[in-house]
Amino acid sequence: MNYPSVIDSFVAKNDNSNDVMAVDINELQVAIVSLENKVGISGSAVTTSLDYLIKLAADPGHTHTVYELLANKSLNVTTDGASDTKYPSVKSVKTYVDTMVAGLLDYRGAYDASGNTYPASGGSGAAGAVMKGDLWIVSVAGTLGGKTIHIGDYIIAIIDTPGQTDANWDTLDTNLGYTPENIANKVTAISVSSTDTQYPTAKLVYDQLALKVAKDGSATTGNLMQFDASGNAHDYGWSPALFAPVRTIKSGTFASGSTTYVMTDASVDVNTIVDVYAQATPIGGWSVSSGSGSFTITSTKTETSNVAFKYILNK
Repeated sequence: MNYPSVIDSFVAKNDNSNDVMAVDINELQVAIVSLENKVGISGSAVTTSLDYLIKLAADPGHTHTVYELLANKSLNVTTDGASDTKYPSVKSVKTYVDTMVAGLLDYRGAYDASGNTYPASGGSGAAGAVMKGDLWIVSVAGTLGGKTIHIGDYIIAIIDTPGQTDANWDTLDTNLGYTPENIANKVTAISVSSTDTQYPTAKLVYDQLALKVAKDGSATTGNLMQFDASGNAHDYGWSPALFAPVRTIKSGTFASGSTTYVMTDASVDVNTIVDVYAQATPIGGWSVSSGSGSFTITSTKTETSNVAFKYILNK
């Protein structure tokens, strides 16, 4: 079979078994140009050919037109949050972020509370509207919602547009002080050099009191204690001689089966202080009230047996 080597050499031939089919040269050229326009050949200048477009795409200096893939554009980040294919619009990102930060603390500056009203402007909302989480620090004291607000206190809106409703605001009092122990003036012992600036530990107080109640024997219920010059206590019992120079010691008996006992004594008046000392442990606790010509002992419980007592009148 014979094939032409150059396109321009194509000529009409008779159809036979050894020759190619007769082709019109113009039709063949039209076909080749059409193929070049679709696919392109190396070095093609046809701007619609694939060869030309491929070379253009590889040119770093060429400006390419990129088209948005609308099918994958997300207008709601929350709804499409699980997708790795979709991409968000700027507005959807802003809406999502605004939602996430809504209600977080937002410092709005110092606030003069001397007008005794909560902030009505200067908030984080549109045109300065007060929004949830807006926070001010008080620079001038005042009274808000019936509460005294001090310098340094915090005022926080807990809902959007809280107005002047006290329940819509939180206040944080920062004026809580701390005074450390005055270690330098704490003492664990006293002496002649002790001062009025010093203070004792609890143990020192206990130890000193224990020294004062030390006695030379066991005390008996109803007996009197006296201190000697050294501060030691002594149980002297009920010796009338101890009180004879000062006042008279008298006796009585609280009758059983009662919660009160009236002791008649002409020396008693309403201004007399009566010291009563039970000679046995009573059932209840006793109290004494003075009257004209008598005094009354009242027990918190009914005494189940007679209780002897001694008493001293203090004028």
